[in-house]
Amino acid sequence: MDLSVARHVQDSESSSDDEIVVEYVLNRRPKTFRARIMQLDYWNEVEFFERYRMSKSTVLWIVAEVKDSVERQTNRNHAVSALDQLLLTFSPWLFVYETQLTIMYLLCAAVFLTCLYVCTEIYAWRARKNYAHLPSISSLPIIGHLHRIYGGDGRGEELSSICSLAFLEPDSTSSKATSKLPKILMNGGTLVKELNDLVDKPPSDILTLCALATIKAICQAALGVSITTDTEGGREYYHAFERTLEIFIERGVNVIKKTKENRENMKKSNGGTTKNLADKPGFKSYIDILLDLEETDASFTEERMRGEVNT
Repeated sequence: MDLSVARHVQDSESSSDDEIVVEYVLNRRPKTFRARIMQLDYWNEVEFFERYRMSKSTVLWIVAEVKDSVERQTNRNHAVSALDQLLLTFSPWLFVYETQLTIMYLLCAAVFLTCLYVCTEIYAWRARKNYAHLPSISSLPIIGHLHRIYGGDGRGEELSSICSLAFLEPDSTSSKATSKLPKILMNGGTLVKELNDLVDKPPSDILTLCALATIKAICQAALGVSITTDTEGGREYYHAFERTLEIFIERGVNVIKKTKENRENMKKSNGGTTKNLADKPGFKSYIDILLDLEETDASFTEERMRGEVNT
């Protein structure tokens, strides 16, 4: 509406002066109708969320729940639609509702991961007896090879040995190597003789002969004792060595099944070394060098000596 002022002069019959009359006229403007903005169609998802702090799906769900009650309250005022008043009324707590909904989803995910972890632990607990005695990482088929390429467990010992060779006198000298040479040549000649006996005969296990010749050379050169198959202990020792070698070759097929047997064979092999610690060899062997170190170094115990021999 507009308020206009009209002034005009009115003649007075009883007076000579003219009278000024002021009139106020109220002019009505023509009515204009503006189209209502449909909030769900006018803005996209991002703009709608930035304006009202809630998504369209949440608004539609709430409109379906309280549509009747909101329309009854807003029918008297047609300037504000039910959706407008709903957005203005529920905008604060809808943000809290969506926050609680997000927290609920996170809690559900946490509960699911916890249940998955518990189920995995239960399964691992049942299968732990089969995996408890697995060999180290270096002995596994594929992972062990990668572990060795990276450096392996003995990387620190390797660096220590390099430093020892650089600054200290090496353990092996030409005289010590010369004293072991006859024993090695004797076992080499025995191996050649056994291989010659296999000529023009059916195929046989050459790997076993090489393994036996190797272990004989190690026992005689390093331990100073010749372990033969004439005794029960010698036969058990060689059998354990052969089985250990076969299991190492076949470990890529089934590691778990052969682990227990491999552990028993290693125990027998190490037991054969322990039995020969007290023997007196006829030449200066590696075990004698270790015994000499035991007398000069107090930290060089029998357990450490046995570990060196087993290695």
